[in-house]
Amino acid sequence: MGKKGWAIVGGAAAIVIFYSSWTGFLSPQARVERAIKSAAAAAENVDAATFLSYFAADYSDYLHGDRLAFSERVEDAFSRVDRLNVTVQAVEVEVEGEEATARFELVVVAVRGEDRIIALGTPFQPELVVARLQRERSAWTIVRVDRGIAGQ
Repeated sequence: MGKKGWAIVGGAAAIVIFYSSWTGFLSPQARVERAIKSAAAAAENVDAATFLSYFAADYSDYLHGDRLAFSERVEDAFSRVDRLNVTVQAVEVEVEGEEATARFELVVVAVRGEDRIIALGTPFQPELVVARLQRERSAWTIVRVDRGIAGQ
């Protein structure tokens, strides 16, 4: 194979690598999914400060009217457990400019000593969750979380 052939192979390889990097790591969809999974990891570590850092200052949800009420609830809940087992799966992300919607299945099991309490969803019937996010500076933050409805 001549220089031109190697150049074509090299160019094709570069395109494949770029596309894989873009879709798997650099795209807005990948960054939103990573924010959701990073928030779940912080919850598993019962790290309220890091967990709450993924939520916008104007956050609200179907149970809490504002960020302060949500923060107090999270800190209280985290203080009552040794750890959380958090499973996030089937993440679907739609991005429009500076806003995104992530739909996913969530199971949360609270662990305290030898006790395990299913806090949200079950392994056989996960909770469907819809999270609305916004891009703030270079990071995605969650502005609202609602229970999902199949097909929503």
